[in-house]
Amino acid sequence: RPLDPTKSFRLGDGTTALTVDLVVGCKQRKVFKDVPPLRTAADIAPILADAAALELVAKSGFSQIDDDLSGLISSDEFHQGFNKWVGPELAALLTELDLQTLWLKADEDDSGFLKYDEFESLLKEALPLLADRAAQTR
Repeated sequence: RPLDPTKSFRLGDGTTALTVDLVVGCKQRKVFKDVPPLRTAADIAPILADAAALELVAKSGFSQIDDDLSGLISSDEFHQGFNKWVGPELAALLTELDLQTLWLKADEDDSGFLKYDEFESLLKEALPLLADRAAQTR
């Protein structure tokens, strides 16, 4: 048989064309529409006041931070991706110790990874912290 599965090969005394569409481990990032912005401190209160908005922001953030599309966020992905996701204004309000504390509290099963529900819990902790820090800097 030829190595290229789209080439013809002989089967018995006739020729058969074989075409194979092979998809193995193909992952695609979910893109969410109509996600409320999370770039400034002013964006936080409306998100916290609306459970649907919070869920949408959490799903979008999880998708963006889960760099390898595994369905889990590793500690490295979190530390590299969270600040990029929230943008420079909000990222400046959190220290590395803040991120580590949020991570340890959210990783409820001590797996070293955050599942979506753990990330959503982390976000529920992080957003009020960000809002408080922003109010203190005014």
